[in-house]
Amino acid sequence: MDYAKFEARIKELGVKPNFLSKPVYMNLAEMISNDESVVAVSSCLGKMGQGGLVVTDKNFYSVVFNKAFGGADKVLMPLSKISSFTVSGLTGMKLTIIEGAVKYQYDGVSSSKAIVDALKEKDNNSFEQEKIEKPATSDPAEELRKYKQLLDDGIITQEDFDKKKAVLLGI
Repeated sequence: MDYAKFEARIKELGVKPNFLSKPVYMNLAEMISNDESVVAVSSCLGKMGQGGLVVTDKNFYSVVFNKAFGGADKVLMPLSKISSFTVSGLTGMKLTIIEGAVKYQYDGVSSSKAIVDALKEKDNNSFEQEKIEKPATSDPAEELRKYKQLLDDGIITQEDFDKKKAVLLGI
């Protein structure tokens, strides 16, 4: 995809590239074909450096620069191949995408809700339900407060919260 077209679209989605993130987004734009529509975009951190994530109407893309060895780790995954995805951390900043036996993990996902919402759109026939990892706590009231914060932050839906509440309260 032409970078100017890509940049215009991600700006519409609220992402404003700067001199540090532009190389990431240029790499992502090169990976995306012209017949795809960008649905969601986010910056992220990989184990080795800064990166970015894009969900189009057809594929999931990631680019993470490798500070230690140079170059970039790139992933292009058809949405139909994603077997599950998980958001974890109280602020939902950690995203795990699973393709069969392969697991891709991204930290510091700045727009995890946008990415998850885009993945959920394809959830009808292709994905397992999104999972929110359970925090390690034995107090149901405290755990419920944490899930309420996730709801208030827009990380989980009211339906997700109600299901978790029913489980925690034994209803």
